[in-house]
Amino acid sequence: MKKKLLLLSAVFIFSLTMPHIAIAQDNEIAEQTVNVSLGQVALLAIPAVEVTLSLSSAAYAGEAVATALSNENTRLRITSLVGTGVTRKVEAQITTGTLPVGTLLQVEALAAIQNFIGVAGTSSGVQTLISTGAVAVQTAIGSCNSGTEVADGYVLKYTFSEDADPLTSAVAGGAAITITYTLVEEV
Repeated sequence: MKKKLLLLSAVFIFSLTMPHIAIAQDNEIAEQTVNVSLGQVALLAIPAVEVTLSLSSAAYAGEAVATALSNENTRLRITSLVGTGVTRKVEAQITTGTLPVGTLLQVEALAAIQNFIGVAGTSSGVQTLISTGAVAVQTAIGSCNSGTEVADGYVLKYTFSEDADPLTSAVAGGAAITITYTLVEEV
């Protein structure tokens, strides 16, 4: 009986110290499920660059007043990550301020320069900014990023001008205008 008890005790102790031998399920193949995801991204930024567009007045009697002035110093930086078959567009709208009577403010997205990678899309050409609705300035944007250096991003060309009939409709004045850019999915 002592031998039996000793043998049972040895088997019990062995099973406690070496459980992997008794219940081993390992083989030459191992599998694991890894859940991954890559979310959509839509980011825009304009570096702090002040834009001043001031139509100069005539210096001498009889001289014409300047009718248009442009500025290409602004860059619109972008990071866009879209799903299959999805494209985006950049819209612009005047959200605060009022232009002087008889004037227009236009914007055009010129070619993205420097470190741009991906699907930049297509410029919509010259667009007249209004406060009653957004206008598309760049369309068919896919997954892309513009870079973060000083010259990176879409070049925004602003043109401030008198309306179609200069001098008869323009009224002297000035204002601070806020233009809001939005990156949205195209429908």
